[in-house]
Amino acid sequence: MKPTQSLTEGLFNRIVLKHPKIVLIAIFIFIAFMSYQAKNFRLDASADTLILEDDQDLRNTRDVIKRYGEQNFVVVTYTPKVDVFSPKTLGRIAQLQDDLSALEGVSSVLSLLDVPLLESPPIPLKELATNIITLRSPKVDLVLAKIEFQNSPIYQNMIVSPDLKTTALQVLFPVDQAAKDLLEKRTTLRDKKRAGTLSPEEKKELLQVQANFQKHNDAMKVVRHRNITQIRAVMDGYRTDSELFLGGVSMIADDLITFIKKDLKLFGIGVLFFLILILKIIFGRTRWIVIPLLCCFCSTLAMAGFLGLFGWEVTVISSNFVSLQLIITMAMTIHLIVRYRELEEAQPEATNEALISQSVVAMFKPCLYAALTTIAGFASLVMSNILPVINFGWMMIAGITVSLLLTFLIFPVVLIFLDKAVSEASKKPTFPLTTILANFTAQRGTLIIVSSGIAFLFSLVGISRLIVENSFIDYFKKSTEIYQGMKLIDQNLGGTTPLDVIINFDTPNNTAPDPVTNTPAPNDEGDEFDDFDEFEDAENADKYWFTEDKMAQIKKIQVYLDGIPETGKVLSLGTMLQVAEKLNDGKVLDNFELAVLYEKLPPDIRALILTPYVSIADNQARFAIRVRDSEPTLKR
Repeated sequence: MKPTQSLTEGLFNRIVLKHPKIVLIAIFIFIAFMSYQAKNFRLDASADTLILEDDQDLRNTRDVIKRYGEQNFVVVTYTPKVDVFSPKTLGRIAQLQDDLSALEGVSSVLSLLDVPLLESPPIPLKELATNIITLRSPKVDLVLAKIEFQNSPIYQNMIVSPDLKTTALQVLFPVDQAAKDLLEKRTTLRDKKRAGTLSPEEKKELLQVQANFQKHNDAMKVVRHRNITQIRAVMDGYRTDSELFLGGVSMIADDLITFIKKDLKLFGIGVLFFLILILKIIFGRTRWIVIPLLCCFCSTLAMAGFLGLFGWEVTVISSNFVSLQLIITMAMTIHLIVRYRELEEAQPEATNEALISQSVVAMFKPCLYAALTTIAGFASLVMSNILPVINFGWMMIAGITVSLLLTFLIFPVVLIFLDKAVSEASKKPTFPLTTILANFTAQRGTLIIVSSGIAFLFSLVGISRLIVENSFIDYFKKSTEIYQGMKLIDQNLGGTTPLDVIINFDTPNNTAPDPVTNTPAPNDEGDEFDDFDEFEDAENADKYWFTEDKMAQIKKIQVYLDGIPETGKVLSLGTMLQVAEKLNDGKVLDNFELAVLYEKLPPDIRALILTPYVSIADNQARFAIRVRDSEPTLKR
């Protein structure tokens, strides 16, 4: 026997086999500690678990949200069996809207009943501040309203589908100011940490802010799950005469957590029963079933503790870690069992302790090598720039290490307390598969080589046709509400995946209109802007930001984005200008008219059609795009 092997065997005998009770107590204490840490085990589907904190795109997104605001909402799609614009259907929509608005945690609900009708009939620009009507107005013309919804560049393909068979209700949740404040504080402190300027006091503050942010997020997950459940309960009351689906980021995030929980249970229980069946078929004896299962249970529990201890949150990517942990642990345990049984047959007079010692020493190096090569494979995931992939790599590295150590401790210390097993190794299998495969390999070497070469060529062809894509909708089965809702919104309501395009203008922010070119002629008595004396408000300089040059650029970009087949709804100031020009008899608005229009817009209308798409202080315009995720031609 090699000296290194003797040394290994000697250490193992002196530490483990001579003091099995102490080792067993130590394992129990370790598992108890990991079980306690498992209370911090978390499932998540938020942006924090998908993107690296220092990712530039994430920073840009947060800047856009901070500048233009963000609404947390879900969308209820409503497809009645009769005409959407019939009085009966509008009444049902109003009732559904009231029921949703009455739910705890819902701040407001927006439907086609609430949006301003600007062309039913057309409203002159000067009357925008005083003559706004909606579908709730007493004498609204439903025929004209139906035409406006079908043709409006704002409402069509967003609030109603192009065929007017489906409409959407936006269910808004209150702004989570506490989360915004904690996120901003955490981001500021993390930036200082990366720059190396974090003081000792700020380090403590960062730890506290991170803990508070996590605690707040955990509480909000519970609240949001309750909100989603209540909304679905309300929707169930309207399914008799219509088809309803729920969509939106909040719903998807909540459902993903539910799916992850189901996956953990399904993969874990499924693999467990499969392993029990295989162990029963191969080994038969109870001890060879119980010991592997004990190793698997302790390894999985310890790994859950590690996830809680290090704050690694399980996502869709890593939801199958339980099944992988079970398989890896089981493989190591089976190697030990088989080796023990082989030695038992070869050395019938050997003691149980000797057989255990030889089995463990003989199999440790091969299992260590197998573990290291597997760890090397998962370590490659750590080099990724995708956070859930990185975390999954670290999870599996830790999981394999835990499995190796616990298997080679639990197996011997449990087996040492049992009597020596009666040898069953001499029993021949009823179906000698390995013998058949060995004979085939020895007799058909040329056939195997040729077949392998052909398979290799086919593989090269397949590799050349590989396409890297990430269609979110394809993550889900077609039978799930997520898939069906996303598909409906994708095809009929303007797309699902949000994408922002930000334009920075080089020209000065505010340019007052030329008094010569924009002052009305003395004889122009019919000019609808004669009633406005816009120059009296010297403090309001923002209105001069809206110039013809800027508007022309915005409209040009709007036309280009609308022309891309994979884009759905594109909302921007350009969309609003299309409506304004229709109300202005098709004429392009000049600097004077743009300034007056901005000044005379009611605050609620300005917040709806301007604030989300223009930042005058930053000299920016925003194009809010929704991409059709299910479009086959989409190349991300």
